[in-house]
Amino acid sequence: MFPASNLHNPMTKASIVLAALLLGAISHDVKAQTGAAQNVEEETVRRLEKTILLRKTIEAAQSAQKQGDVNAAAKLYEDAWGLAEGLGDTVNAERADARAGFSAVRFELAERAAKNGDHKEADAHIKRALRVDPNNVKARDFKRENDRRLAETTTRTPSDAALSHRSEEHTSELQSRGLIS
Repeated sequence: MFPASNLHNPMTKASIVLAALLLGAISHDVKAQTGAAQNVEEETVRRLEKTILLRKTIEAAQSAQKQGDVNAAAKLYEDAWGLAEGLGDTVNAERADARAGFSAVRFELAERAAKNGDHKEADAHIKRALRVDPNNVKARDFKRENDRRLAETTTRTPSDAALSHRSEEHTSELQSRGLIS
C-alpha cells in the first residue's frame, strides 16, 4: 500500500491510523444500522402477530356471544380489548369491534345481575363497560337507574361488615353448643 520508505514518515503513520479508525467507524455504523433495521422488522412482526391474535380473539368472542355463553364472551372481549389497547391506533376497526362487543356483553351481564337483585354485581359490570365505552348512553342510563336501586337497598340491607360480624357470631354460637368444631 505504502512504499517502505514512507512508513517512517509521521504523516504516513497518521494516515494509516486515520484510515484504520475510519474503517472501524464505518463498520460499526453499518452494524448499528443493520441492528436497527432488524429491530424495526422484529417489532413489525410482533405487531402483526398481535393483530392476528386480536382478530381471532374477537371472532371467538363473537362466536361465544352468539352461542349465548356471555361469560366466555366477556373474558374474550376483555382479552381483545387489552390487545387493542396495546396496538393503539393501528387497529381502529378491530378496536371498535372489541369496544362494541365488550360493552354489549358487560351490559347483558349487568342486566342479568340486576334482574336477580344483585345490584352490586350489576354495578361492577356496568362500570367496566363504561370504562371502555364512556359514551354509551344506554349503559349510562342503566348505571343511573342501578345506582338509584342500590341506594334504596342500602337502607334495607345490612352492610357486608354487619353480615360478616353476624356470621362470626353464629359460628361461635354453633361451636359453643358443640354442633361444629
